[in-house]
Amino acid sequence: MKSSSLTMLRIAMGVALISGLFSWIGWSAILAAIQTFNPIYLIPATIFFLISLVIATYNIKLLTDPFQKIAFGKLWKYTMLAWSIGSFIPGKLGEFSLVWLLRKEGIPTGKGTAITIMDKIITAGSLASLAIIGFFLYFEREQAVLVLGTLFIGGLAGIFAFFTNFGRKILRLFIPDRFLALFTGFGKALTSYLVDHPLRLFTNIVMTYIKWLISAFFLLMIFYGFDVHPPILTVGIINATGIIISFIPLTIAGLGFREAGIVWMFSLQGISSTTTASVMLLWLVIAYTFVGFFLALYFEKGMLKRPREANSLGDKA
Repeated sequence: MKSSSLTMLRIAMGVALISGLFSWIGWSAILAAIQTFNPIYLIPATIFFLISLVIATYNIKLLTDPFQKIAFGKLWKYTMLAWSIGSFIPGKLGEFSLVWLLRKEGIPTGKGTAITIMDKIITAGSLASLAIIGFFLYFEREQAVLVLGTLFIGGLAGIFAFFTNFGRKILRLFIPDRFLALFTGFGKALTSYLVDHPLRLFTNIVMTYIKWLISAFFLLMIFYGFDVHPPILTVGIINATGIIISFIPLTIAGLGFREAGIVWMFSLQGISSTTTASVMLLWLVIAYTFVGFFLALYFEKGMLKRPREANSLGDKA
């Protein structure tokens, strides 16, 4: 009950932030701008959006194949469900529902967690490498250094926690005893990527950067619909910086923080706040239309129930 109330509070906070942003810019101005949008650009924008989701599924397949071969169509279903659920959970933590979904295919929780963690490490690392440029370009130097320092310390802490035996022992202190067995095999599975599957990791990293490029083209097409033509490199860097900002776990999927940051950064490029806000509004409509579609199409009652067997996961952490 407490968790549900907190989630509702974060949803309300996100809606309030983005409503406040759009009200400050002017709803009438935004709606007037949207009326000038050329809808033909929705076609390439939607195609780029779907391609980015296909790449996201392929990246998960690269990480699941060493443990269990899963048909791409089935993995697409699980990945889209996890992504859709993550769109309603602060910090995108809802995407960890993929761990539970992979159990349906015989991948234990420990290995499923390793798959999800590795995917998040690559995602965060690639975004951070682009966002660092964005923070130095569009924010005060002191703010950029602070963000860079935070990302660096966070990265070191993550490496220590997930890739060292001592770090994983510390993590176990925060996991209730009745759940410890569920994470059996996590450490071994995570380190196996570095030792046994470096080519898969490299391919995942390359495809992740391609995914961000495709995402930038998605955003660019919406700008084109308003007859605004920013450079693709600028769009890519600002998009990555905005996604990093969205990791702030105060609202669902960083709603409000991401949009405000992106509006601000594009304004420094001479693009009006009204145009960028209109782009972000269409972005939200497209994204949450797909979220609703995937949830309606794929979600099944009870599919995220807690695993019953906690002692059948085999190898040690």
